[in-house]
This record gives sequence, C-alpha cells and structure tokens, in this order.
Amino acid sequence: MSLIILREDRPVEFCPSLSVDSLMAYIDYKTLDRGTPIVILSENCSDPQRVGPVTDFFTKRQITASGTWDNPGTCNQLLSAISNLHDANGHTGPYSEPCSRCIEKYRQGRVDACQFHTGRILYRTGSPRECRKLKNRYTRLTQVDLADYEPDGASPLLPHELIRVRDALLSRNSLASFQLWVMILFHIQLFLRSSEGCSAEFNQVVFSLTAVNPETGDVQAICIKN
Repeated sequence: MSLIILREDRPVEFCPSLSVDSLMAYIDYKTLDRGTPIVILSENCSDPQRVGPVTDFFTKRQITASGTWDNPGTCNQLLSAISNLHDANGHTGPYSEPCSRCIEKYRQGRVDACQFHTGRILYRTGSPRECRKLKNRYTRLTQVDLADYEPDGASPLLPHELIRVRDALLSRNSLASFQLWVMILFHIQLFLRSSEGCSAEFNQVVFSLTAVNPETGDVQAICIKN
C-alpha cells in the first residue's frame, strides 16, 4: 500500500500517500555506502510497525545500500517529483499516518473521529516532503552523507527548470528549436547522456517495440537499438 500512488492505475479517490518511511529508506539505499544494511530506526520512523531491517519481499533477505547517488541534487529531483505527484492527487496538506483510534471507530460503524482529530484519518494523507523527519533526513544528506560533493556541471534538471527550457524553446517558433526540444525529451525518456543520444539516427528506432497513443500522439514507449 505504501507505493500505490506511484501506479498509473491508482484509485482516483482515497489513494494513500507514499509512506515517508519507505521514501527515507529508498534515499538511504541510494546514498549510503555500498553494502550498508538498510534499517528503519525507531527515532526516525513515522509508523512504529515499520521499525527494523528492510527486507526484499521475495527473497526475505535484508536490503543493502547501492551507494549510486553522490549528488544531493539527484535526491532533490526525486523529492520534487514526489511532491508534484502528491499535489496532483490532492495530497497538499501536512503528512499524516492513519490513526488507529479513528480506524477503530470506523470499524464500529461510527462516523465521528477520535478525540485527537476533527476529521477521521483512515489512511496516509498529505505530502511526505512536508514531513519534518524527511526534511531532517535531507539536511543530514547534504551536510553529512554527501557533504563532500562538488558539482561538476552534470547535475540533472529539476522539473521547474525543464519547464523553463521548454517555454524558452517553443516560444521561438522555429523548426530548430522544436527539434532541440524533441531531442531533450528523447534523452530524458531513455536516460541518455548527450554523448550517447546525439549520435542516434532514425533507422535505429525499433518500431515494433515503440508505442504511440493514437489519440494524443504521446510517445508511451520507445526503443533504440545500439
């Protein structure tokens, strides 16, 4: 249930927010030294039931960090996307875990909330980025975990920066600007560096593995052969 909001077929109503504990565990997985066991600690968690080692659902083995992120900007990009996703799904208020007292009253057929809430809290609500514990985790990331990081000019674009690039290019109303915008989207869609994507040619597109929405023209999937 903690990741249901990431699915394209998520419910329109009553869709729970992403668990802030899961989000912080993922940040640990990407930023801690490779091989470090991932653990949800009691002093940092929002849901006490999540305390303990994070294990693989299928193998039941404890997950260890990959250590593949060394740029705090990458984490900031993730949090911006998470924030935009929750805003789009109506989770704009403070983050809150479901209340066991409210749930018990609901199971009893009661319509009122518990004595601590004005409205029933039956599932996670709000944006996890607004959670104080996540903000503290990001501060530790920038000041302790990745404090030695020095930008080398290859930091990823944030969503609002990409929108500014789009507006600047499309406002020129020129074929060259449209082509450049398409190439930017092409690189983003396939996670390519400029050295990997700029040399791509039209005959490298695998049309049998490429999907386009016939109604909107949106490219849903694209495959490029090496």
